[in-house]
Amino acid sequence: INSNHTYRLNKSEVRVTAMLAAISLVAKQIGNELFLSSYTVETYRKNIQQKFGVSNTGELISVCISANII
Repeated sequence: INSNHTYRLNKSEVRVTAMLAAISLVAKQIGNELFLSSYTVETYRKNIQQKFGVSNTGELISVCISANII
């Protein structure tokens, strides 16, 4: 996990991450809610994980909660 990294997510990335954490939605459901394709949601998730240096959604959610992002 990138502990020395300043977390910078765009508005859409924050919304996707919050939805992943709050209600455990899958990409297709998140896409439907945000009017995005599931491919776009997966791209956001992968980009966010890369920004935070984590390898899975659970780690991502943990880091975002710790950083008060969601």
